[in-house]
Amino acid sequence: MDYDFFRGVSWVLLFFWPSWANFFGLTAFPKNSIDILTRVYQTALVQRGGYETEVKETRDLLDALIKIKQDCARDNEDMPDEKLLAHAAVFVQGGFDTTASILSWCIYELAFRTEIQDNMYMELVDLQKDKEELKDIDLGSLSNLSYLNAVIDGRRFALINLRCAVAYMVVTYKFRPLAATPSPSRVQVERHSLFYAPGEPLLIDFEPRK
Repeated sequence: MDYDFFRGVSWVLLFFWPSWANFFGLTAFPKNSIDILTRVYQTALVQRGGYETEVKETRDLLDALIKIKQDCARDNEDMPDEKLLAHAAVFVQGGFDTTASILSWCIYELAFRTEIQDNMYMELVDLQKDKEELKDIDLGSLSNLSYLNAVIDGRRFALINLRCAVAYMVVTYKFRPLAATPSPSRVQVERHSLFYAPGEPLLIDFEPRK
């Protein structure tokens, strides 16, 4: 998700004047994010067998959405795919992810970042050198892999910073002239999103444009 001036104005209107959202055609998610989520949802739905699949028990979010679609069809109620997709988007944005969905998004993002894949692979290779066979690697050994843990936790807490920032802005936001803005301004950061790679220099650069 790329943030620009238009996205900033959209978020301000959505939070402070939500009644204007429909008039200007504003959405909480940009189009490219909606396209990705739609593609993932449709692919998972096809692999699950479509809306005709019998749902005996709701094991995950997709089963729940399929059951909602089936119940509405049985009661002659309209339930468009866009509304089901909106439920999925709120579930992901709200941070109600299960372990399976976290790992699924993690694998999806790794598919576009081969350099991170290589680093994870080399860390596993280094671990295997201390073991005679790969099957001897236990959970305790994997939990000590700092890079692997950083990748998984980075996906797990990817949205925490955004949620904290939005919540803090809504509670404390004030219109002030630029000259009255304190410098430096307070920035709230969730501790789970902070990582430090051992052996790497800790450099913190302040970039005003960000």
